[in-house]
Amino acid sequence: MKKKKKVKIIEYKDLEFLVQKSQELLNKQISSYRQKHSNSGIIITVLALFIPFFLSGLADSHIITKYLSIVPIALLIWTIISFIKVLRTKSLDQGFHPDKFDSFVNTKYEDILLYEIGANRDSFVDNQKITEESNDKYNLGIKLTLIAIIISTCLLLVNNFIKPEKKPQEVIILNIKEMSKEEKPRVIPTVRPTDRVNLNEELNQPKPSSDKK
Repeated sequence: MKKKKKVKIIEYKDLEFLVQKSQELLNKQISSYRQKHSNSGIIITVLALFIPFFLSGLADSHIITKYLSIVPIALLIWTIISFIKVLRTKSLDQGFHPDKFDSFVNTKYEDILLYEIGANRDSFVDNQKITEESNDKYNLGIKLTLIAIIISTCLLLVNNFIKPEKKPQEVIILNIKEMSKEEKPRVIPTVRPTDRVNLNEELNQPKPSSDKK
């Protein structure tokens, strides 16, 4: 009788666990980065609408309040610039490239797992510098936004309770009856024929006038 060959089953659960764990960490890093990108665009839109609203609320305020409004406006502009920098940050690595699929067809499963672990780890490490810079700019923008909104709200409340007194408009009432008494009435005078023009219809020339005694 022929002896049956024993098939050696090699398990790579430890490597598969590391692949899964490294991929989860990389996905969380990328998701957080994308979320900050999305939030930055929304905040920029809201601030762009808030600035003209804030300025219109201080239209009839004291001159001191108008000067103080420069502070929150400057902070809001700084905030928008900070969020724009977040949107302009570099793209992130997301593991090994799909072009490698063809070269891995005839590669051992263990080598593929090791390569994926290395690709995920190196991508996470290289992305960390980019994400940290993006986080710093994003957190700075959030802090500036809160400070600017608090100052703007205080200025608007102060402006509602303390407004400059408006000068009463001077109204001049003219008494027509008194004016009519002071001024003489207008009279249309009678004009003599010598002072009027007489035209001949045939010759279409003015008739010479002579003074009548």
